[in-house]
Amino acid sequence: MKRILYVHHGVGLGGAPLSLLYLVKNLDREKYEPHVLFMQNSEAVQMFKDHGITVHGPINRAPFSHSVICWFKWYHPHRQLRAWRDSIKIWRTDAELWLNKIQPDLVHLNSSAAVWFGLMAKRMEIPVVCHVREPLARGYLGVRKNFLTRAVGRCATKIVPVCRNDSRPWRKSPKVEVIYNAASPEKFKPVEVSKSFLEKHRLKPSDPKILYVGGLSMEKGALHILRVFKRIVMRKPQVKLLLAGYWDFEVLRGSGFKGFLRRNLAAGRHAKKVQKLLFELVGSLRILGPVHNMPEVMSVSDVLVFPAQVGHFARPVIEAGFVGKPVVASKLPPLDELVIDKKTGFLVNPRNEVAWCEKLCNLLGNRELRERMGAAGLQQSMERFSLSAQALKIDALYERILG
Repeated sequence: MKRILYVHHGVGLGGAPLSLLYLVKNLDREKYEPHVLFMQNSEAVQMFKDHGITVHGPINRAPFSHSVICWFKWYHPHRQLRAWRDSIKIWRTDAELWLNKIQPDLVHLNSSAAVWFGLMAKRMEIPVVCHVREPLARGYLGVRKNFLTRAVGRCATKIVPVCRNDSRPWRKSPKVEVIYNAASPEKFKPVEVSKSFLEKHRLKPSDPKILYVGGLSMEKGALHILRVFKRIVMRKPQVKLLLAGYWDFEVLRGSGFKGFLRRNLAAGRHAKKVQKLLFELVGSLRILGPVHNMPEVMSVSDVLVFPAQVGHFARPVIEAGFVGKPVVASKLPPLDELVIDKKTGFLVNPRNEVAWCEKLCNLLGNRELRERMGAAGLQQSMERFSLSAQALKIDALYERILG
């Protein structure tokens, strides 16, 4: 039996830990023994333990993040310094210590942000698979992007982007093998919505409902969808917007000069605008917070929106496909790999509020169109994004590497 060490970088219960959980759960346990090392403390640690998966850490080290969703700008010097400091600690002590302790036959990085473990595994002659779950950020001068591109290319035996768009930095490398992210058709399917759920969130079955999954994130389009929704409410007063994800306004807190800076830099200005719209639209909004019953939330909704301002793979889009819901998403790569425009949903300019309003009002007022697009989305998800297809590809990948 071969031992696989998975290194997970992030916090929270987003797409990356869920994707890793699905991957590990579908391993052939007669061939592979999975171990998961957490770089940071997270709700996901207990989630993996609950599924009987061997967990190590967290080691409390910051990842070297430089993706479109998480990269450190000029006004984040403290985060940059911590990332470099922790990277040095990982390289000098942590990586070798944990690799010697666990003795894996293969190291599987759940993100390019865990690249230092990959570099040490390469030095110790352990094969490495690097999952690339989001495109690298351009940055300012391209120094960090070039470093990550070269480091991943050097240490990885195989590079596994979750879509064609994310493979672009290594497009000429023979190491690249695109394997689309997957979801479980057994878990993500239409379910009967409980009366208690409707009562808890003050929802009527007859109300049109839009679902946004992305929390306060500027990159995922929180401010944009609220502006669009303000237009929709003027035309359809009964419509409700369900808001899933983390809505933490910590960036607006704090006193003194540091608090002033936090509130007036980009993230703070974004949070203030979002907060203002939340108050204005409070009667038509339902803030769900982090969601653990996503199939039920999707089942009660009429349409999912993914108004990303920067392109990245969107797990909620493929999950909505399995539940049979149409999607309106930003016309950006790789969302154009996940949504077939005018067939499984609509792709819309991410900054055109009027066009977003028109497409959503059209869908909300046309049940036949919603059902037709939902059926097409289900067919696409079953063919391209099923766990069984992903498991076969990952198994074949490991076989080629380990023999």
